[in-house]
Amino acid sequence: KTVGEQTFEICKDLVDEMVLVDSDEICQAIRDTYYDTRTIMEPAGALAMAGAAKYVQATSTSAQNFAVICSGANMDFNQLRYISDQAESN
Repeated sequence: KTVGEQTFEICKDLVDEMVLVDSDEICQAIRDTYYDTRTIMEPAGALAMAGAAKYVQATSTSAQNFAVICSGANMDFNQLRYISDQAESN
């Protein structure tokens, strides 16, 4: 077995496409979510939000509903400072 083998087998038949995001986009998603909901997501949990935002922008999607799962609570103040600086610089 290899890591992700079963997951890949399931996803290759069910996933239509993937969206790649970078760390700046993840930081921006954390910042946007904070301003919208006053919730601080951890970077791994913000991947879905960053991907959804990038997809909507890339496809000019409007008048549709999206659901993303943002999980995790692994955040400390040093990370938060870095994320805030990265989000502000973009």
